Amino acid sequence: MPPDSQRLIEIEVKTKSLTDDMSDVKASLRDIAEAMKSLAVLEERHNNAYDAVKRAHTRSDDHERRIRKLELSTAANLWMERIVWIAVAFAINYWLSASVA
Repeated sequence: MPPDSQRLIEIEVKTKSLTDDMSDVKASLRDIAEAMKSLAVLEERHNNAYDAVKRAHTRSDDHERRIRKLELSTAANLWMERIVWIAVAFAINYWLSASVA
């Protein structure tokens, strides 16, 4: 076999090997592209879930502030109500003691 033929065969084999390797690289790149698409979808879902949790915490904090305000208001009203009941009790006691005497 002439040396040029041998050299051509070697180049053909290397070219075939290189072509196969490039096909593998293309397939791997396709897989990577699909994985990137899936990752983007998952990232979007994660961001949506994070935003929902953040909104829930904000609403919870708002409810907590409102409940605390109502509790303080109720405590102030109870104090006033107790004073009124004490005054009424003293008035009834005075009225009853005056009518007995």
